[in-house]
Amino acid sequence: MPSSLSLEIATHKGWQDVATVTLLGSEQDGELAATRLEYDLDYAVQRLNSTPMEALSLQYPVSLTSVVLPTWPAFLLDLLPQGHAMKFVEKYYKIPDLRKNYWHILSSCPLSPPGNIRVKVQNPPDIFPKPKEFHAGFSLQDVTGKGELFLEHMLASGAPVSGTTGASGAAPKFLLREDFQGRFFADGALEDKKTKALWFVKFPRGKHQSDFEIIEAESKVALAAASCGLDVSEACSLKNHALFLKRFDRILKSDSSVSCLGLESFYSAIGSTIFGEFRYHEEFLGLIARYSTKPEMDLAEYLARDLLSCMIGNTDNHGRNSSFLKTGNEVRLAPLYDMAPMAWDTEGIVRSTRWKDENENWVPEVSRLLASYKLNSDQFAQAYLDKCKSLENFWTELDKAGGCEIFLKHGTTKESMINLAASATSRAELFRRGK
Repeated sequence: MPSSLSLEIATHKGWQDVATVTLLGSEQDGELAATRLEYDLDYAVQRLNSTPMEALSLQYPVSLTSVVLPTWPAFLLDLLPQGHAMKFVEKYYKIPDLRKNYWHILSSCPLSPPGNIRVKVQNPPDIFPKPKEFHAGFSLQDVTGKGELFLEHMLASGAPVSGTTGASGAAPKFLLREDFQGRFFADGALEDKKTKALWFVKFPRGKHQSDFEIIEAESKVALAAASCGLDVSEACSLKNHALFLKRFDRILKSDSSVSCLGLESFYSAIGSTIFGEFRYHEEFLGLIARYSTKPEMDLAEYLARDLLSCMIGNTDNHGRNSSFLKTGNEVRLAPLYDMAPMAWDTEGIVRSTRWKDENENWVPEVSRLLASYKLNSDQFAQAYLDKCKSLENFWTELDKAGGCEIFLKHGTTKESMINLAASATSRAELFRRGK
């Protein structure tokens, strides 16, 4: 088994070697094994004053000095398949989902995670059929009609599937490209010049009625949230229980090339190597204040998303469901994703991110951050107040999107949503007045 991982980063010249992570501890310990991280010398010399997008992580800017760590660097967990993507690894690569196999999975399985970083797999196993000629792709009905079995459908049709299942999470998710004829392909199976759109396609977690209702509600929530001024992916639509979201970590450029943007989860940015670790909102607010290039706006957006989570019953708020998007010289809170009423889930999803303050009062911590980082308090206060006021209209926008009936079925009323938003507006107004 390789004792080191070669990492690549996407640049305007294509994928380029960027760094090496060497295993110092035991492979049996998985993500808890000691490692050494070092940027490749040529890359580091050229980019000592690099942008965050050119680094592996906000925690590890480009440097000429190697770093010895007691565990894996946290960003590796963003690259490791999880949930349904790990089931794909188990089924097709025949590698069990066990901690002792995690290093082997990263070093041997050529998966393509979102973002602009990937592991360079030297000799990937040849487990998929190679089509003799260019595959014609799949229709929308092929995608939505097969549902979670779409991958098997692709394999049975002899289509390339590399890069299809790079997105993690319990629900089946695929990264697809659409051509100008409306046909769909695996992310790595269609040339840039033939690509019209890049999609993140998500299916229900299971076959319970609540699973279908949750993904339907997620599509309605995204539309209503966008109407209320929250930052949501530019396109979102539900087609036969399949949620189509435009990928925000990819940019289709005017020259028909595709640019990869950096995407780093809050877990990675905070250095967490514990899956599903319980953390505090105050900690994540601190990340935003420290790393965001527009912290006042992103602090307001983050708090508005927490308010929305409370309004709709989204309990699945762990640190991999919030990320930083890195583009050019900017680091911003990534657009809203995985915002669904997971309180309806039959497995009983609990909140992973909570407030230290028992009254869920953000004011003391935000006040401290604004002062410590010399941020514009007025700008933050007005931005958050505006979002709270907009969310008072969330039920109205949800009704326009056709989503009120399903929430009423699960006991969420118009009054409960409006009262939560109105209470947040009152607190925001008091903060703006300095009281």
